[in-house]
Amino acid sequence: MSISLRRFGVRRLENDEIEKLLEEARIARVCCHNEDGSIHATPVWFRYNDGCISIVIHRESRKARNLKRNKNVTNGNDLRISGA
Repeated sequence: MSISLRRFGVRRLENDEIEKLLEEARIARVCCHNEDGSIHATPVWFRYNDGCISIVIHRESRKARNLKRNKNVTNGNDLRISGA
């Protein structure tokens, strides 16, 4: 089943809006795959600069081991909305 989010007032963000949100946010969730295929999701501090998201992780962490094995990753950013 496909549901259009437009009926809920959701719209696609413009590039300048995305840039502003990434510049203001500081915490992201990095999601990668464990060896058994389950998802390993962890909060990380990040920096956004000139179109690039940078995070620092310890090379021996589960996150690093997962990413060495499988380069697929999802990044979700925590955004605070005024008045929410």
